[in-house]
Amino acid sequence: MVKFLKSLYFHQRVFTAVFSIAVLFLFSYWFPFLYAPTWILAVLLVIFILIDTISLYQKQGISAKRIVPEKLSNSDKNSIYVNLEN
Repeated sequence: MVKFLKSLYFHQRVFTAVFSIAVLFLFSYWFPFLYAPTWILAVLLVIFILIDTISLYQKQGISAKRIVPEKLSNSDKNSIYVNLEN
């Protein structure tokens, strides 16, 4: 489980969304009409993260292969190819 959690990388947008939802919950203390939509946004964020994680770690997920020469040159252009399969 720890290995799985360490393999996850959340983009800055996720942390921005979590912070925004926290701020909306804070403002919903003074403006009660914000409480229900904020819960909807929080649940949607969790659902999107779960869908993204499940699609990333499926058995038929994305596979990548990088083709690099054995030695790279400092002065010449080096050809490096990346093959992605979905």
